[in-house]
Amino acid sequence: MLVMRGLPAWLSWAWRLWRGAELGGIAAQTLGEALRAIDDPQLRAVLGARWGDYGAAPQTAPQVEHALVTGAYNGGAYYPIGGPARFAQTLLPVLEAAGGQLCLSASVKQIIVAQGRASAVMVEQQGLQRTEQGSRIVSAMGVTNTVACLDAQVAPAWHDAVQALRPGLSYLALYLGFDGDIDAAGASAANVWIDESNDIGRVWQAPADEDAPGLFVSFPSLKDPANRGKHTAEVVALCEAAPFGPCLHLPDAERPAEYLALKAGIEARMLAQFRRHFPALAPMLRFHELSTPVTQQHFVRSPEGAIYGIEMSAQRLGSDALEVRTPVPGLLLAGQDVSGPGIQAACMSGLLAAAAIEPSLLKRLGG
Repeated sequence: MLVMRGLPAWLSWAWRLWRGAELGGIAAQTLGEALRAIDDPQLRAVLGARWGDYGAAPQTAPQVEHALVTGAYNGGAYYPIGGPARFAQTLLPVLEAAGGQLCLSASVKQIIVAQGRASAVMVEQQGLQRTEQGSRIVSAMGVTNTVACLDAQVAPAWHDAVQALRPGLSYLALYLGFDGDIDAAGASAANVWIDESNDIGRVWQAPADEDAPGLFVSFPSLKDPANRGKHTAEVVALCEAAPFGPCLHLPDAERPAEYLALKAGIEARMLAQFRRHFPALAPMLRFHELSTPVTQQHFVRSPEGAIYGIEMSAQRLGSDALEVRTPVPGLLLAGQDVSGPGIQAACMSGLLAAAAIEPSLLKRLGG
């Protein structure tokens, strides 16, 4: 499936002709269907609990995606020494040495197509607009945002195909800071999945009225051997964006008191839930802050605050609207919509886009 996304159009067509039916059949089986073959309810729950890693509940998630994620973790999980900022700190000197430039707080307003080819990007930064020219444009801002920056008359069939793909689930994240030895109090470098019952497929739909049916808890400071400061944790619960819908597109200053009250109530609820599961850590807690789907939409510009972009489904896995080479000449896609959710897949899609521009990279990458 990954190879197909990066192939030239004619090769992708041939690949689909040869393997498309087989791939479609594999993608169509859901995790829920696979788990029903297991009699023990607790074993089903344990085997399926990691669905939050790609953001689709077992009843709709492709079993093959769950197998890929499980296989990756069975092979060993990794964490960047120095924290996630190391990705940018390592990539930036390479980019600048090649003549590139990093522009922060810059919003893409339009992808300009001239004479049938994507040739420029209109960017707004600190209230000023400018146009950046380029012989090729690689968009990693998500396929929905990419299409929204194109004129509706450009590749209309692609517009329609993208609009048929839905955003995936969003999330609430509680960020915690501690003072003390959390390792000795029961925290560890392992990812912790907590389900309040064996019904692991429940998504948090009413965060104002009920506890999260499931939590993901991680202690990044214990994963990082370079950490010399205070300890931290993040507590994540996947949720529907609908309860936050009216505020998703409002500027920060215009968010109503009702939203702030909702956010405060959810924060208190998640704090209580964390303390219940980690009582020895509760006395060490010194800081807490909550992000919501509104936060995700505001800072990351992910439609509906989706944590992993397009909904992980058989439709996503089989869609030719998510290929690296778009129907617009000169415009290529990267990011997690192309190759799958998460950091590793997003990086792979970037390499595929680079190889589409410079095919000799495939040999250097071992392809």
